[in-house]
Amino acid sequence: YLFVGSMLQVFGIQQVAATKAAVLVQCTTIIVPLLESLLYRKKISKRLWSACSTALFGVLLLTLDRPGALLSLFSGTGWEGGSLEGMESGDIFIICATFFYSMHVVRLSRFAAQTKPLKLARYKSGTELAAATIVVSTVLLLASLSPDGGNGGGYGALGAEIEEYFTQLRNLPSLSSPSPVLFGIMWNGALATALTTY
Repeated sequence: YLFVGSMLQVFGIQQVAATKAAVLVQCTTIIVPLLESLLYRKKISKRLWSACSTALFGVLLLTLDRPGALLSLFSGTGWEGGSLEGMESGDIFIICATFFYSMHVVRLSRFAAQTKPLKLARYKSGTELAAATIVVSTVLLLASLSPDGGNGGGYGALGAEIEEYFTQLRNLPSLSSPSPVLFGIMWNGALATALTTY
């Protein structure tokens, strides 16, 4: 759930502002209690319903770009060309990511009570590593087989983007290391993942 949520968020923040994405992702605080209620028959108090409704209204006010979008949402006239007026495809990616993040929180709360913290962290990191390796390798393989050589849409363009990322990372002028990619992996692994988990 966490890996898919992260991947969808990466696609989303390519199309919307990071601040807007951050506000949308905070909808996990609204979705988690609802999911717990649906999946585990956990009773939601009136106070929590009120808090979730207020938070949802606030998120709508902060994220819908056009002034009339909120009214058109409630009146049912806001759908144009299959998408909600005032929402972009990046918003949809972020909202989908939020659902996956919420499922991660709900499932994690169940596993956390049954598993030692370091073991759980090891499973989480290992699963994310395996999933990322499979996705990136598959995209690069499909891109290499793409007839447009990465210049068109689809896997070719995404594969070209991944290759360009690694090329730029290797050629960063601020790093004198012969392998900046390795340095980046170690930095993310040791500080952004291991230290924060600890």
